[in-house]
Amino acid sequence: MPHIPGTVHLTPPVRLSVAAALAVGLGAPVTITQASAGHAPAPSIMVRGMTVTAAGRAQPGTKVTFRAWPDQAVMQSLKLGQKVPWVLVGSTVSGPDGKFAFSAPVAALKAESTDGVTNVEADTATGMEMFPVVVSRNGGNSYLPPAPQLRIDSPPPPGTHGCNYGYWSYVASLGKHWAVVGQTYIAAKSGASQHFTYQNGQSTTFSFGVSANGKGGTFSIKGTYNWSAENVVPWRWHGAHQSHWYITEFHWAKYECHETYHGIQTHSYGQAPNGYFGGALLRIPKPYVPRTPRRYCAPYAGASPSFTTSQAVTWTAGLSVAAVLDDAGAKFEADVTTGYDDMAAVTYKIGDRIRLICGTNGGPGSDPKQLVVR
Repeated sequence: MPHIPGTVHLTPPVRLSVAAALAVGLGAPVTITQASAGHAPAPSIMVRGMTVTAAGRAQPGTKVTFRAWPDQAVMQSLKLGQKVPWVLVGSTVSGPDGKFAFSAPVAALKAESTDGVTNVEADTATGMEMFPVVVSRNGGNSYLPPAPQLRIDSPPPPGTHGCNYGYWSYVASLGKHWAVVGQTYIAAKSGASQHFTYQNGQSTTFSFGVSANGKGGTFSIKGTYNWSAENVVPWRWHGAHQSHWYITEFHWAKYECHETYHGIQTHSYGQAPNGYFGGALLRIPKPYVPRTPRRYCAPYAGASPSFTTSQAVTWTAGLSVAAVLDDAGAKFEADVTTGYDDMAAVTYKIGDRIRLICGTNGGPGSDPKQLVVR
């Protein structure tokens, strides 16, 4: 097996955080809700939030600007030095209590979407956040929550406050990197087999990293960035008493923000995926199987259940990307999240003997996160 950067380990199951940016300091949760009128397409997506100071107090009168990054085809076609042709979605200003509400037009977002998801950047004068917005549902993005929430942290010092007064350009390829996109576990010694699929159009979210100087070890997570697989990744069936992590490769890019703020030219840097490369390898997880409470177990026999409704887990250090290694060899460790849905399904075959399929977060038919056959 080729070397895979970084040490992969599981964090406890967490809710996927995708949404809006907004702050000068520690932020309050931001909620995105989509308006609807019967079964007609929603005309807008409402972005709500609050701007706060570094001390966590409400910051009134703060302008928040929203821009949509272009679709995957455009991002992949950019040449070194070329500007990212983002699209202004609109802006709003926080009220006396620091809260704001912005109605983002679906038409503007959908024009920049890939497989129904648009990556949006929100900027204040001192902070930014990247977040994916679902503008139309398909099987590959169904795990993204309908009303995502995000807690905004203060921007990493010094001065990486997004790109509100300038533009991003593509400045370097960071190569291809392995990422964990699925997992299956069978603790039982016999009577079961396991399979994972990852297909064209499947959405995976990655940490979006920003840095003031672009050096290795200086990137901090400022939201999430969505990328979709562009072909079917086949893994074969595996038998009982085995556990597997399924990994594939993505291209990553480095972007530079060129900005003039109060007459002073500044530069900051971002890291995000800019392509799906492919590949299909396995890693053996440690520990062998995650813990599952008995209340999250259901009996199965003579069945081949396929699970397609869970948000799955976020993998910390599932991927390691380095723009420039510093003296200590530090890298930006990106989180990776892929959900179980119609395009990324976990399937188990259970023989005639009863086996338990257990979730780590809920029953197999609800939102189990990880699934274990016992």
